[in-house]
Amino acid sequence: RDAEHWRQNQNALSTVTMAENGLNIFNPLPLFGLDSLVPFEVPFMQLLSALMQKIGFSSVYTLRPVSWLIFILFLYVSYFFVKKLDDTTLAQTTVLFLVLHPTIYKFSNSYMIEFIPHLFGIFSLLLLNRKSIYSSRFFITLSLLSKITTGIIYLFFWFIFYVYRQKEGINKLLISIVVIFIPNIIWNIMADS
Repeated sequence: RDAEHWRQNQNALSTVTMAENGLNIFNPLPLFGLDSLVPFEVPFMQLLSALMQKIGFSSVYTLRPVSWLIFILFLYVSYFFVKKLDDTTLAQTTVLFLVLHPTIYKFSNSYMIEFIPHLFGIFSLLLLNRKSIYSSRFFITLSLLSKITTGIIYLFFWFIFYVYRQKEGINKLLISIVVIFIPNIIWNIMADS
């Protein structure tokens, strides 16, 4: 049994509602009251699950397997990111720590959704390290959109990487800031209206 079963139920109800009533970036459930339209994050996992349900997959096969797949992708990208920065031993140790961490098992199905911003954030850092600035901006933006409280941590690391590794000057940094924040500002304005 999940420790945070309310979150798992909320995700399941959201995906079934989206599958039955149409895909929508705004979470169909009231979060702050009956008339609330303010979602905490862009519901990427719920949209993917609802799309799979519309295609014909049962909801039993669209929530937990999708969230575990996201977690496995996060482990995969994390391994390559740490390996690129340091070495294989540290990368293996990091992934082993993440797999065996007790929080993963205690909150497994309810918190697997939380790995979406981590996946996007780590992937943006990996791309930035490979000098793929445009793709990196896109994925750090997705990290912020999927969960601002987690994405902001990756944005902090992104700025550190950008300033110390890219050495491209203040103008390009300011352009990056604008490109990253505009979709987030638009999302917050739309979600709050």
